[in-house]
Amino acid sequence: MIQRMKDQNPRVPVRPHSLLFVGVVACSLSVPTAAADVISFDAGAGTLTRHQFLNNYSWAETGFTVFGGITQRPDDEFWPDNGTQFWRVAVYYGPAILTSDTGGPFDVVSIDLAEYSAVVNPNRDIEMTGVLQNGSTVTFIHSLDAVIDGSGPDPDFETVVLPETFRGLTEFRIENDIVSLDNILVVPAAPTALVLIGALLPIKRRRFR
Repeated sequence: MIQRMKDQNPRVPVRPHSLLFVGVVACSLSVPTAAADVISFDAGAGTLTRHQFLNNYSWAETGFTVFGGITQRPDDEFWPDNGTQFWRVAVYYGPAILTSDTGGPFDVVSIDLAEYSAVVNPNRDIEMTGVLQNGSTVTFIHSLDAVIDGSGPDPDFETVVLPETFRGLTEFRIENDIVSLDNILVVPAAPTALVLIGALLPIKRRRFR
């Protein structure tokens, strides 16, 4: 006689909220790290657009756009020089505003700043503002070192590392209207586990037996 054995591990119905929890936890453990991009303003790296109605320019590169300013080549002793093309914000252009082309949040890690020119240097304290996703703002002020000698041996640009508060921004602004900037290091904000909750919620509609 063959004796049938009962399953020692009977199946337990999986509840929708259990799948939701597991999905969120799994995503939180596998959120990809977004790659950093550098807005270099170099010739050929992006696109310069003239906005005739606004009498202004914008620069698009690596999925980001900077509005308010114009590209400048370090071609004489008048302008700051780091060997490459940079972004110049004049009094009739500023402030410079950086946004993502996707409209998504992003981090600003660092930026190279320099005096406007060897002759015109009204701004020593450069004010930077970040607009967060909830509409609030964060501010950081950097004092320039007043070193500018064009193509001379001294470094005209200085790299400024932004504080951790400049993460998850929808907009980044250079409030000063006379300044030179270059090499903005940006990182598109990585998706979080909570983003997938909306995709998992329809599971509740299913019946589990």
